[in-house]
Order: sequence, then structure tokens, then C-alpha cells
Amino acid sequence: MTPEPPDAELVALARSVAKWPTAQRRVFTLRKVYRLRPGDIALRLGLTDADVERHLIAAALACSWTLQATLLATVPRVSGELPPAGPAEPDAHKVDS
Repeated sequence: MTPEPPDAELVALARSVAKWPTAQRRVFTLRKVYRLRPGDIALRLGLTDADVERHLIAAALACSWTLQATLLATVPRVSGELPPAGPAEPDAHKVDS
């Protein structure tokens, strides 16, 4: 039996996760792969609950940008109708206080 090639989205996500800061990658992996609760992650990694939440939000945004860029790269382009493929700049969504 020949294994199926991985989906482009999965490959893109794996590459993206590998580039994340260590703490963000660990928090994401403990939550999404090992299904630990945020409080347990905080205890295990010596972080505050707020730090865990911040890392999970950053990871969710990074996943979203990666998937959006991957999907946009596969959509046939019609001149002038689609924005260029690529993740949005994180600062573009930042709200000034």
C-alpha cells in the first residue's frame, strides 16, 4: 500500500509551525496534539495562564494566515480580482491602544 502524499495545507502548516518561537510551538503542540488544558500547559511550561492564551491566539492567527495563503495560491487568478497570495502582516491587524 502506497502512502498518500500530504495535503499542501498540511505541509504549509508544518513548515509554518517549525518557524514559530519555541514557547508558541510548545504551547500549540501541547494544546492541539496532546489536548492538555491551558492551565496544565501553564504549569508544565512555567508560564502564566495569560501567556498560554497569548501563545494560542498567536498560533491560531499564524495558522489562519498560512492556510489563507496556501488556499489563495491554488485559486485560479482573474486579473485584478484577487489580492496577491501571502499571509497578512501581523501588524496590519494590530489595534492601537
